Amino acid sequence: MLDLLGTYNDLVNRIAVEVKEILNESFVHSSENKVTKINVFEGFMPARNSRNKQDEKQDYPAVIVRFKKARNSIDKTEKLASVRFVIATYNDSDDGWRENLNIAQRLENELIKRAFVGPFSIEEYSELDFPEEQVLPFWTSAIDVKFTMPSTLTEINWRDF
Repeated sequence: MLDLLGTYNDLVNRIAVEVKEILNESFVHSSENKVTKINVFEGFMPARNSRNKQDEKQDYPAVIVRFKKARNSIDKTEKLASVRFVIATYNDSDDGWRENLNIAQRLENELIKRAFVGPFSIEEYSELDFPEEQVLPFWTSAIDVKFTMPSTLTEINWRDF
């Protein structure tokens, strides 16, 4: 039997809703001094057919909520899922990286404060990675967070005994 409240997809969906709520009041000032809301995507950024520079920038800034991996204990006492939050920004100024780091820090702090997202609880610690290699003017960072998930219980068919 599949428990729909404890699926990996449910985890990503609920976290994306929570991230949208967290970043609802957050705006980013672009290098053109435009105020932009932060987009939230599940899994991956949408594919774009055009190579037009304006089209390329429309999805930024963004937070992508991506399922990374899961671990289940044999005795079914522990079920952990790792979720990666990819923070992606577009800024052609020399300080463009700061904008990305500010979004990452705000998101990380708010997630830790909340501790729970539906039936999922934040486990252990979060880890922020800001790679040295960046494809300017695109800036990326990632936060990895482990969540405890509801455990799956073994079903026993007593007729087999």
